[in-house]
Formats: sequence, C-alpha cells, structure tokens
Amino acid sequence: MNLLLWPERLLFRSESERKENDVDELDRTQELVERFNERARKEISDRAVARRRDGLSHAQVVRRCADCRVLIPAERLEVVPDALCCVKCQALREAYGVDQYR
Repeated sequence: MNLLLWPERLLFRSESERKENDVDELDRTQELVERFNERARKEISDRAVARRRDGLSHAQVVRRCADCRVLIPAERLEVVPDALCCVKCQALREAYGVDQYR
C-alpha cells in the first residue's frame, strides 16, 4: 500500500460520507415539512368542525395570524375561510415555500 495515497483515500471517503449526511439531512427536513403540513391540515379541519358545531359563520370567527399574531380581517376569512395567516405572512410563506396551506 502506498502511504502517499492514504490521505487521498481519507479525503475521498469523508467526501462520500458528507454526501450521505447531506442526503440524510434533506430527508429529515422533508419529513419535518410533511409533519408540519399534516399538522396544519388537521388544525384547519378541527377549526372547521368547531365552527360547524358552534354554528358560527366565517365572519364571526376572530382569528389571529399564526405568524405575527395580528387579527386576520373578516374579509380575508370570507375569501379564505380556513386562513391561518394574514395576507402579508401568507405571501412570505409562499415566497419561501414554507407552507402551501393557508
């Protein structure tokens, strides 16, 4: 075995290990995004069930933005009944691909 090639083998091995770690990190990130979106879908469903149970219209429901905590205007709730965010925060979410659900 040529000892001069040994450091190159170590470098090559660590590079392939780094690639595997990057793939693992990507998989974990995708899993977190899927869990987040599933939670958002469940929250939307739970809110709709609660509204039906309480007999409230969308305009009667007072809701705060999940991101900035500002009250979501009744007009937005009429257009997007299950909105979790105000228009500004939803635009940011869509721009960064954080969440496709309201």
